[in-house]
Amino acid sequence: MSGYKRYPAYRESGVEWIGEIPAGWSHKMLKFVGNAVLGKMLTNDDKGDYSLKPYLRAKNILWEKVDASDINEMWFSGREMEQFRVQKDDLLISEGGEVGRTAIWNDELEECYLQNSVHKFTVGNGEEPRFHLYQLVTLGKLGYFDSVVNKVSIGHLTGEKLGPVPLVCPPTKEQTKIAAFLDRKTAQIDRLIEIKRRQIELLKEERTAVINHVVTKGLNPEAKMKESGIEWIGEIPEGWEIVELRRVAESLQTGPFGSQLHAEEYVSNGVPVINPSHLKNGRILPDFEVSVDEDTANNLSRHFLEIGDIVFARRGELGRCGLVTETEKGWLCGTGSLRFRPNQKQIHSDFLSWYLTTRYVGDWLSLQSVGSTMENLNTEILGRVPVPLVPLEEQIKISTKLSVITQEIAETINQAEKQIQLLQEYRTTLISDAVTGKIDVREEAA
Repeated sequence: MSGYKRYPAYRESGVEWIGEIPAGWSHKMLKFVGNAVLGKMLTNDDKGDYSLKPYLRAKNILWEKVDASDINEMWFSGREMEQFRVQKDDLLISEGGEVGRTAIWNDELEECYLQNSVHKFTVGNGEEPRFHLYQLVTLGKLGYFDSVVNKVSIGHLTGEKLGPVPLVCPPTKEQTKIAAFLDRKTAQIDRLIEIKRRQIELLKEERTAVINHVVTKGLNPEAKMKESGIEWIGEIPEGWEIVELRRVAESLQTGPFGSQLHAEEYVSNGVPVINPSHLKNGRILPDFEVSVDEDTANNLSRHFLEIGDIVFARRGELGRCGLVTETEKGWLCGTGSLRFRPNQKQIHSDFLSWYLTTRYVGDWLSLQSVGSTMENLNTEILGRVPVPLVPLEEQIKISTKLSVITQEIAETINQAEKQIQLLQEYRTTLISDAVTGKIDVREEAA
């Protein structure tokens, strides 16, 4: 890594994943660096003299830190409380799930214990917990733990597999300096990443606000306005009117009933079937494993999609929809979806798609939806959606302008996401190089 010098001399570690290490460093199995204890099997009953205590499970163990926002409780005996209590600077290693995910305990709770999906690793005297935290994080990011667990079904990092894990051990003072350096540098990187993420959130909010404003107020800030009669739309330009969606529909229908299309009829790489999960941000993103053969598709031809159609989710996140383009022509509206075909002489598909993806429409649909346990959308409710009826020429101008603005925002978001990825990659490499001695950061720790 450029910008950092190397140690004066190196020697072979004898461990493949580590390679060369600085002269004066040693390597040991984890079981010789500290003491590892697997947590307690889940117990739901009080056996008389047990105490109900909070405990950590694999879900609570994130990379480098503990998430203590969702903590369960179970019963522990006095002896078990001594055995499974976590203490400050204990390293917590996920036994299942994403095996090897490692955090450090910083007394997030006054008192806490472990379930048997988490190992507690207490480093011995002369060892720096945070140095070994970063080392175990490096092992995880490199896929080491995945390579040593049985992945036939669900991988488990048992005590037998954890004990032989190879660790490098610089002198104690060096461990402390390296850990201090990484604490400082990773905090700086994390702040930059958080700034970029906040920037992305603000850009998304800006995108939403621009769409919401333009499709209800138009492009001319000097236009004379009038009340729309719809509270959440507010004022609209004088030349506009509000109509129900059904008024600008050529057709509006649900997808095939379950009796007409069974999941077991799905094939790979056939004619895609568009279900709610395939609708995102006004686009249709198919799963080619959810498709049917040509014979089945032809039998359901009344549900074929045409250019300009808008497909709606009937359940789940109401308001999700996708505009059908040349690419999706001839695909099928799925069982969980609705197909709206606009009257192009009245309303332009692009304009309508922009309007229907606003959060206002989603909120309105949720309030109007039927179903006691799950929100559901039907043609009657969708047909009542209040829609601005705008002169066609103005609709096209609005759609064109929104395409330009949102594309610019999307490119900025994409650039920020790439920067986050590069920062994350740099962070991972920096940690790995520091804890394996590829770079000498002892003078950088201050």
